[in-house]
Amino acid sequence: MRIKEVTRGELVEKYILEQVVAGLKPGDKIPSERELSGQLEVAVHTVNKSLATLTERGILVRKKGLGTFVAERSLRGKRVRILTSSIGYYKPEFIANWFNFQYILEGFSRRARGLGIVPEIFIHELSVSPTEESLEALLDPDVSGYLFHVHRNLDVTREWTESLQEKGKIVLCRSFAPFENCHTVYGDMRSGVRDAVRSLLESGRRRIALLEMDYPDDGYIKTRIEGFFDAHAEAGLVPDPDLIWKCRGLSEENGYYETLNQLKRNLPFDAVFAGTDTRAYGVMRALKEARLRIPEDVAVIGTDNLKQDQEMEPSLSSVNYPMHEIGEALCDLFADAVRNPSSEPLCRKLKCEFIRRKSS
Repeated sequence: MRIKEVTRGELVEKYILEQVVAGLKPGDKIPSERELSGQLEVAVHTVNKSLATLTERGILVRKKGLGTFVAERSLRGKRVRILTSSIGYYKPEFIANWFNFQYILEGFSRRARGLGIVPEIFIHELSVSPTEESLEALLDPDVSGYLFHVHRNLDVTREWTESLQEKGKIVLCRSFAPFENCHTVYGDMRSGVRDAVRSLLESGRRRIALLEMDYPDDGYIKTRIEGFFDAHAEAGLVPDPDLIWKCRGLSEENGYYETLNQLKRNLPFDAVFAGTDTRAYGVMRALKEARLRIPEDVAVIGTDNLKQDQEMEPSLSSVNYPMHEIGEALCDLFADAVRNPSSEPLCRKLKCEFIRRKSS
C-alpha cells in the first residue's frame, strides 16, 4: 500500500482505526511501529506520530517497554444522545434558531467522527419534571451520554440531570453560564456584548437603543442585556429607558416592525444593538426605508456572526457566538468524562469576540 506524501498521516490513522483497532478488544496489543511501518510502506516516525495522536484521543494506551494497546476505556462506538423537543430545530425552515442547533450539532459530529463517538438526535420533552415513564423512554443501556441545551426551566433541567446521573450516565449541557451539576460549555456573550457596545460609546455614540425580547428567565437574553448595561456603567452612563425596545421574537420581521414603530416616535437614537443578527437585518431594512444612513446616522450591531452578515449592505458588525467550537468542546468534555469517570463536572467558557464591520 503506497501512501501519498500529502495524505499519509490521515490515511495511517484511518488504517490503524479501521483495520487494526476495530478488530481488537480493549486491552489487546496492536502491532509494533515497525510492523505497521512495513504493512503501510511508510516511515516509522509517521506511524509513531499517528499512534501519538490516537493516544491523545484516548483510543490507544502506550506502555513503556511493553508496546501499544487498545485503551480499556475506548471512545470508539460510544453513543451520545443530543436531546431536542422537535426535529424542526434542525431544519432551515425554523429560521429563528435553526443555525443555533444545527451548527453546534455539526461541531459535535465533526469532533465525534475523529474520536469514534456516535452522536444521535433524540426527540424528548424536557420542559416538565421527569417521571418514571418519561425517564424510561429516554434511557438506553447502550447510550453513554446525554446532551441538553439549557435555556430556562433550570430546576426542571437539574431534575433530569440528576435522574440520568443516578443511572450512571454522562450528562452534558450547552448553556449561557456554568451549570453546576453537569459538564458545561458556554459562550461568554456578556463580555462580547460589552465589547461591542463599548466600541459604539468610544466612537461617540450616546443614544444607543437596545432591541430585545422581554423574557427575564431566558439566560441568553439576560446575558446580552447585562453586557449592554456593563458597557454603559464602565463609561459612567445610564441608558435612556425610552431606548430599551421590547421585541416579540428573533426574526428579521420582528426587528423590522419594531424599528418602524420606534421611528414613528421621533425619538433620537444613533445606534441599535439588535440582540441577534436576524433582528439586525430587519432593523437595517427599516432604517434604509426611512432614508437613514448606516452607519453615518445610525450604527447597527447584532450577535451570532452569521455568514449572511458579510453579504449585507453595509456588512453587519456582530458578536461571534462560536457555535461549531461549542459543539467540538462538548464532544471533548464527553471524551474526558469517559476517560476519567470519577472526575467532577467540567466547565469550559469560550470567548465571544466582537467583529467590527461597516455597519458600525
